[in-house]
Amino acid sequence: MLINESYLKLIPNLINKYQKKVLFIFLLVLSGFYLFQLSYEIGKEPVKIWDEASSATTSVEMLQNQKYLMLMRDGKPLTYEDTKPPLGIWLKVFSYQLFGINGFAVRFPSLLASIGTMLILVLFSIYYLKNIWIAIILMVVAPSSMGYMGYHVARNGDPDALLVFFVTSYYISYFILLMQYPQKRNKWFILTGLGIVFAYYTKSIAAIAPLGGLFVYSLLNRNFYKLLADYRFYLTGLSVLSIIALYYILREYTTAGFTRETLGVELNLFNKNHFQKHPEFIYYFKYLINAGIYPFIYLFPLGFLVYTRKVDRPFRELIIYSFVAALVFIVTSSLAFTKNEWYIAPVYPLIWLLLCVSVYELFYLIHRIVKKRIIVNLVFLLLASGILWFYIDRFNTIFKANQSFHKYTYEPEREGAFIDEIFRHTKSYKNFTVLTDEHPRQFNFYIKKWKYYDHSLNISHTNVYDINQFKSKTVLVCQKKVKEKFLSMYNIDTLMTNKYCILCNIKNEKKPLPKN
Repeated sequence: MLINESYLKLIPNLINKYQKKVLFIFLLVLSGFYLFQLSYEIGKEPVKIWDEASSATTSVEMLQNQKYLMLMRDGKPLTYEDTKPPLGIWLKVFSYQLFGINGFAVRFPSLLASIGTMLILVLFSIYYLKNIWIAIILMVVAPSSMGYMGYHVARNGDPDALLVFFVTSYYISYFILLMQYPQKRNKWFILTGLGIVFAYYTKSIAAIAPLGGLFVYSLLNRNFYKLLADYRFYLTGLSVLSIIALYYILREYTTAGFTRETLGVELNLFNKNHFQKHPEFIYYFKYLINAGIYPFIYLFPLGFLVYTRKVDRPFRELIIYSFVAALVFIVTSSLAFTKNEWYIAPVYPLIWLLLCVSVYELFYLIHRIVKKRIIVNLVFLLLASGILWFYIDRFNTIFKANQSFHKYTYEPEREGAFIDEIFRHTKSYKNFTVLTDEHPRQFNFYIKKWKYYDHSLNISHTNVYDINQFKSKTVLVCQKKVKEKFLSMYNIDTLMTNKYCILCNIKNEKKPLPKN
């Protein structure tokens, strides 16, 4: 049976009629995958050592003592860890009140921040750029970014996901302020100022670093010079500085010398007396190319195709805005004596926008050059299939990396994970000593957690292999070398064990082997 030709002519009209609905559904599907990648088993991995464990522990103590301004550890003012303003700590305390003290509660603020970051970018694409394709491409590129979706940012309880959210808010607010000035200027001045304040209250000086790139771009934008003549510009700046200074004034009042101590710690990244990590200047560039935003980073030069068109000024400005702000931020970050891949997390939204416009411009160029619709559709299908293939491959790689804790627990985190396992299964062992050479920051969180629920617990730690210290005590040991030495010295009664750790009582010392 032949299809009536008049029906075939209706197909393009039907596609155009329902295109927005289809694209919106596709956007929702991609958003669902993003949420899955972000949240799947987010609370099951042991709390990570260093920043995540430190802030989680401080939050437990704040929950106990209800002193919301002064950060404390074991009843003493804290100046050597968690030196940043306490917005992230406050949010964790609120999260504990909602969900109890657990890994999910530690990471819940980061989960919300990561959702919020994408929401800002999607709404910006749809309502300001008026382009749903940019929003769809964002939902392909972001979940494929190992540097954002991997360790230390979106799925961890460190301050970086919150920082990215607030920095993104002021990226977008300031861009719209410059583009639309003087329309709705009060709104965008306020939103830009609030973004900077909240970012600073999240991660201190790290919130200021991205402003350097915005300033360089501003010098190239004629509306910036109109801002300089507007009293609201100076009022916003003064308000931001005053709110930031207020925190330090209050903390200095409660803890003398706090400002000097904490800002000194923050600035140590540029101090050659600080621990040096990744000293090469191009470390961040190599990381972004090889892992952080691989393989989509190679597409960004296509974005400059927008300059071949005489329309879409917001796209042209967005390309240069994203490029200049990202480049300046990465270059200045590369001057630091100590580098970690998550230190440049605020650059990802800029790179995503740059990449999304680049991909869109590639498709638009093909549409302009190729006249035959069937060829355009075929090329579009091939390119879209290639991008989706990379998306699926990277999505799967990142997912497997994020789930690797099921097979392996990082050695400095084994004591804490085992302590949590003990108290989730039994309340029989309330007094024991952790024998370890590791920094106690991670397992201290679990000790604090369970002491919050049971004040009778008595758990200490030591790195001394002394039989007198261990007499009549239960000992927990996890580190491979520590465990080997410990078992070579003592006969034990095993109480609990897992893949890495032993909880035991010492029976007696082993007699040394006779010499031949």
